[in-house]
Amino acid sequence: DMICEAILALKDRGGTSSIALTNYITNNNDIDFKSHVFRGALKKHTEAGRLIRIKNSYKLSPEEKKLALKRY
Repeated sequence: DMICEAILALKDRGGTSSIALTNYITNNNDIDFKSHVFRGALKKHTEAGRLIRIKNSYKLSPEEKKLALKRY
């Protein structure tokens, strides 16, 4: 959920880099950030079709974007 929130908040048309996602999540949430968990979540959501990977950036899939806009 934090990844989807970060992608929506950063609004990059070409996709949001994993570094930008990491910085947004650590700055806006008070959590103990684990990079291996973050990379695993990116991989899992990309394989499930929730995220689209473009080079080293990530975008929300059209279906996920509709759902995320309803949530936030």
